[in-house]
Amino acid sequence: MELRWRPSFSASCAHAIAVSVTGGHVVDPQLATALAPALVELAEPLLAVRSVLPAFLEHLGGLAADLDSNRQLAEVALAKSVGRGRAEKHVLALARVIGGVESAMSTARPRLAADLQLRVGPLREAWEARGPGILQLIAGLASRELLVERADVILVEPLQAGGGAAHPPYNSVRIEAVLANADDRLPEVLRLAWLLSQLQLELPMYSEHLSPFRRREVAALSMVPPVLAAAEQVELARFNAETLALAVESWRIWKDRPAAEIAATLSTWWQIYGDSRPPWAVALGALDRMFDAAAVAESV
Repeated sequence: MELRWRPSFSASCAHAIAVSVTGGHVVDPQLATALAPALVELAEPLLAVRSVLPAFLEHLGGLAADLDSNRQLAEVALAKSVGRGRAEKHVLALARVIGGVESAMSTARPRLAADLQLRVGPLREAWEARGPGILQLIAGLASRELLVERADVILVEPLQAGGGAAHPPYNSVRIEAVLANADDRLPEVLRLAWLLSQLQLELPMYSEHLSPFRRREVAALSMVPPVLAAAEQVELARFNAETLALAVESWRIWKDRPAAEIAATLSTWWQIYGDSRPPWAVALGALDRMFDAAAVAESV
């Protein structure tokens, strides 16, 4: 996989919006305080996208590194999420929020653009040493059709001491440019492998097997076992219940369900998959049904 490494101030600001909207925690209290006034202004534009929030954040994060105009970024992200007609009256409000976040970020992190350039090195070196081999193992464990030929890695300010998201429509991922692993049991190079492995999962051959209400979560969860299994083969991490739960929690995949319960379901699914090795699309459908059954059981 050919990767283009792109540190981005603008994407860092979009990442701050995503962290705020999804209830994340900015670990630096001074930065959190600096960003808070601008982020409060999100209330109005969020009214337009509350029913399609994951898609909106995906477009906002995927476009931010390429669109210099805040108005254009707001307009395109909203149009792709809710449609141009419904988005128009919220464009200026969202553009003001983006501008406010950029101003606050510039004040709190005046060297952010330069610092991000320096922060590329550690993650890129770790990736070049281990990443390609891990991806090949993931492809062998799951499906070689999951790997894209090239992708952008957009590096952003480490607001959460480790975080990121995949943007399949843009063949890109964003990842916080941390200088060290938050937990050595789960190196950041594995987070990057996990993000990159998701870029094909919105293709109809995969997504049509998933409920639209759980599609993003189940697709993301499906790649955790092959990532950890590949990591264990190269002695970079352990593949067990503890590390599965750690990945679910640290990678913030499905925050409204207990990580240990999700890990237990994933472990059972992976064992069944290993015994029969069906096509990945079929395996995805099976995992989706397992989570559906778990949800039904909880409601009874």
